[in-house]
Amino acid sequence: MNCAQHNIVFFDQGLPTSPSLKVLAERDIRAVRVTKPVEIFKRLQELSPKVFFICAENLELVLDVFYKSYFAARNFEICNYKLVAIIPRKFEEEANKACVAGIIDDYVIDRPLYEKFRIINICRHLLLEIGVKPNNSLLSTVGFEDAVNGFGIKTQSAVLESLRTKNERAKELENTIAIMEEELSLKLTHDKQTLQFDRASFSKLQTLLSCIQFDDVKPELINLQHKALAILEKALNITNSEDAAVKTGEELGGKSLSIEQRHTRVFNQLFNNTIDPDEIIERCRSKRIVLLVEDDLISVELTTRLLKKNNLNVEVATSGKKAFSLMREKEFDLILMDISLPDSNGLFIVDKVTSTQGPNMNTAIIMLSGNRQKNVVQKAIENGAKDYLLKPLRAKSLSMVVEKYLSVNNSKVSPV
Repeated sequence: MNCAQHNIVFFDQGLPTSPSLKVLAERDIRAVRVTKPVEIFKRLQELSPKVFFICAENLELVLDVFYKSYFAARNFEICNYKLVAIIPRKFEEEANKACVAGIIDDYVIDRPLYEKFRIINICRHLLLEIGVKPNNSLLSTVGFEDAVNGFGIKTQSAVLESLRTKNERAKELENTIAIMEEELSLKLTHDKQTLQFDRASFSKLQTLLSCIQFDDVKPELINLQHKALAILEKALNITNSEDAAVKTGEELGGKSLSIEQRHTRVFNQLFNNTIDPDEIIERCRSKRIVLLVEDDLISVELTTRLLKKNNLNVEVATSGKKAFSLMREKEFDLILMDISLPDSNGLFIVDKVTSTQGPNMNTAIIMLSGNRQKNVVQKAIENGAKDYLLKPLRAKSLSMVVEKYLSVNNSKVSPV
């Protein structure tokens, strides 16, 4: 069976057969083809990672189809996904802007299709990004020597030697990952009271996870990240919130619903048009939104989970530049700001935001840092921060901050 057929979803709403879809079929890449938006809603709740190709007459239709389904499903567990727009050539400029802004992950010009193999490369690249090993249909069978055959001897020699060195380093990295995975698996079997993670191991883990940008080992790194998160959840006492999320279902005579029953029931209601996706979107917008400015992937994941347990929407910025841009454009109810960022200093950003007229001039900003020095705390307060939390964050301390700055008495925001 073609493994990618469970991970590629192609939506075209009954349009004439897309040239891109024909290319996939020619390479035996059997994407699941759907024609109704409700099918996207359903596929988002299947937990296997997916690449969604949305084919439409213009970019706005692509965004409307996908994001309405996403917002309708966002209160439930959603798969790891990537979004690709398949559009006519005249919308290329719009698609490029959307891609740069992170609204879509990539795009294909479908009519006319002037880069035949682009969609193949996108499939391979994005499947790796979401942690799926591409099948043979997406992997090139051409060897190094065949690929450079016909070039000059010096060029061939330079390319081949470089590629061999790259492969050797990749194998070394894979071996290191395997050893670390085994170490993490052993730690997961320990009780919380005996759970220990020495500085050397943590440093090694940080180095490995920093390689997550490299596609050729990304699935293994993602698995490693999941195990590291499991250990941190155990150490920080973050419980699974799914049980709490299952409502008692008073409208069903007081009978509680399992996760699977709840998903099926909501899907059936949406399919029968008894749920309006726009209404669900509006309900989501009514929830308070927190901006989390943090560049460490594990900290982002853990803090996001903690915030969602407090019934909050979360938006993430992993750089000072992105954070500053968001804070100038949009008002947030609370901002959690890491002091050390790859391109800036959190204290500088806080000072600029709180001293300049803008939508977040009066928003409470909480600094995050592993630095316990009193002078750093004092400097953060002087620059306009309202509070200071030490990392790693604890569920109780974060909940106290949320309660303090987003209480019903806070006139800046409406109650949850």
